Amino acid sequence: MFYISKVSPFIFGLGIFNLIYSLIYKSLHGIDERFIILLIYGFICTVIVGAMYQIIPNSQGGKLKHPYISYLVFTGLILFSLFSYISHITISAFFFFISVLILLTHLLPIIKNWHPPTVKFLGASLMYLFLSSLLLLLSGLGLINVQTAVHTATVGVLLNAVYGVELAWIPMLTMTAVNLRKATLLFYIKQISTPLFILAFYTLEYKYIGMASLLEIGIALSFLMLIYTTLRKRKGLANVPPVVKIFLYALLLLPLGMLLGSHMAFQPDNINTFINLHINVLVYGFAVFTVFGGIFHLLPRIVWNWLYAGKTSTVTISDLVDEKGFSKLVKYSLLLYPLYVLTDIYFNLPSLLLYLFIILLYIKVTFLKTLITIKEEKEHGGNKEA
Repeated sequence: MFYISKVSPFIFGLGIFNLIYSLIYKSLHGIDERFIILLIYGFICTVIVGAMYQIIPNSQGGKLKHPYISYLVFTGLILFSLFSYISHITISAFFFFISVLILLTHLLPIIKNWHPPTVKFLGASLMYLFLSSLLLLLSGLGLINVQTAVHTATVGVLLNAVYGVELAWIPMLTMTAVNLRKATLLFYIKQISTPLFILAFYTLEYKYIGMASLLEIGIALSFLMLIYTTLRKRKGLANVPPVVKIFLYALLLLPLGMLLGSHMAFQPDNINTFINLHINVLVYGFAVFTVFGGIFHLLPRIVWNWLYAGKTSTVTISDLVDEKGFSKLVKYSLLLYPLYVLTDIYFNLPSLLLYLFIILLYIKVTFLKTLITIKEEKEHGGNKEA
């Protein structure tokens, strides 16, 4: 790695905390505007900010100037979260907008090579992040509907980021090659479809939202097919890394969640019936498992290069996370996550406990394992010096 974002682990931690907060809040209060904003911006967009600080400079093979600026962004995200907790939506939206504005001016100058599809997707995600933050602020001022801001974040920010990162990581981790021409074509089609989708939400005409959603579903299925044709070059999937497995699990949930959204658009009388399931599949399913895989891949590499690269140490990258534990988490999730979705239809508390178990197990094999390894290495180094 050419550049290490020392702020990213802390931003990841804030995002995971907001995920837990949103889950508890939904169990106690149900789905309302504060819940949606915390889940989409406090969790999804916050984690993406942390990932961008690590991925974008390295995609350009350079170092980010004035890294202290990233801590201003982190501070803004903390203030956004704090004001969201106490329902000051307009103030929280202001801090989020300022954070993203600083992020944009910090990251854009380093991007010189726009040719790779991954960079194109990440650049689009960054621009939609700015647009979504602006729309969130406008919605807080009562000038537009909050649905437009939220779906700009999910379809514009999240999907562009996921498509871009996984086009690079899945081939890298499985030692295959993606069709770059098809990936680039998919990018341009996506940039035609997404503005139409956002405009449809701005009008709040459900028939337009439904038609625009069908385009996004088609793009998601095309992305799945592109990944499938890439992995088909392998003899089998049994030995693929667990990070790839959880990515694939998440990707299978994506079209299902989008179909639920399309159904609600074409049948708006069913929105109250299916909105919880829509969120559970797209956010607590697709988005969360994608984030789990992304952080599991990035965190140990950031920490190792930060603390141990070029130094005399026996710690390896794999020592900083529990790879066997993560593999078990992927297997457990195949059972526990569907059970959560079914339980959440009728029972709030049991579903909350089920999902909290998944999150806590994930924290154990990532963040906690990293902290334990750092602590043990310090104690070992201290004993060695003595």
